[in-house]
Amino acid sequence: MWAQVSERDVFISRSCDKIFTNLEGEIVMDIIFDVDGTLMDIEHRRHFVQGNKKDWKSFNANMKYDIPFDDIAKLMVSLIKGGNDIIICSGRNERHRDITFEQITNILSRVNLLKHNYMEHWYKYGTIASMRKDNGYVQQTEIPIYMRADDDYRPDHEVKLDLLTQMREEDCRDPEMAIDDRKCVVDMWRANGVRCLQVCEGDF
Repeated sequence: MWAQVSERDVFISRSCDKIFTNLEGEIVMDIIFDVDGTLMDIEHRRHFVQGNKKDWKSFNANMKYDIPFDDIAKLMVSLIKGGNDIIICSGRNERHRDITFEQITNILSRVNLLKHNYMEHWYKYGTIASMRKDNGYVQQTEIPIYMRADDDYRPDHEVKLDLLTQMREEDCRDPEMAIDDRKCVVDMWRANGVRCLQVCEGDF
């Protein structure tokens, strides 16, 4: 449930309930967003991993040049403003956590959805502190970033299934919806009780 607090001190108490409501009584949810091909446009580097010979080093080295898909970024921001909890779940390796953090915070900073001390919060908790202001109150949600281990070379759908299990069993999260692109991952979400919106063909 949401707590009414001062403008500077922002808190949200997490619940194990599948669905909970904010101060206005609106139903809010945990919603997963993928990064590559969903939030971020990777067409400029996709050619590195197409075909039989895959150049993952170059593919990852060009990650810093990704730009967000404007419509999906606006969707995420709108859901945050509506009080929903956003979860980033990416097939990227842990070594790319900092650039992923930077890309997500750049999206939020454009619309002033970052808590004033978000960098401190990032280094302390490993999550992004976002917020929305409504009727004089600030409501905050943590945005965790789930990523694959550096030595994990399994397919994305296997990695994300394990991350989903971690969300549910260890982190007291039960996402109701996911936004993703790859068909194999979309099928995995749906097979495990998570409604999924597929943003593009993503059959690769």
